[in-house]
Amino acid sequence: ENPVERLRAMGMAYTDFAMENTSQYRFMFMTPLNHERIDAQGNGFKMPDEDAYQFLFATVQEGIAKGLYRPELTDPVELAQMFWGGIHGVIALWYTHCHDPHIVLNDPRLTVRTMCDTLIKGAVRYPR
Repeated sequence: ENPVERLRAMGMAYTDFAMENTSQYRFMFMTPLNHERIDAQGNGFKMPDEDAYQFLFATVQEGIAKGLYRPELTDPVELAQMFWGGIHGVIALWYTHCHDPHIVLNDPRLTVRTMCDTLIKGAVRYPR
């Protein structure tokens, strides 16, 4: 029901998927998409029921429409990309640097949980 709580749950589900499906995550989110999605007739299309970004975007838009975020946070594109980019960044750092002896990284699930809480507290109109 609550788009802010849904946003938090989405962040954790995204992280769980990334940590449990390394190859698929890296292919889906760390490989450039160099082609347009087209059907058999050559028409471009989107599959909204499979479009995770659209789900994120709609959730952020709903929160903005309900006045749940600070008044200056009115751009759903910026807010959605901020949340996605933050979570993806933690995961990408883990995949690319988790074996680096000079950098100590915490478990991505713990870091993402704290980051989601921090981003949400900074974005909501009345921090919880």
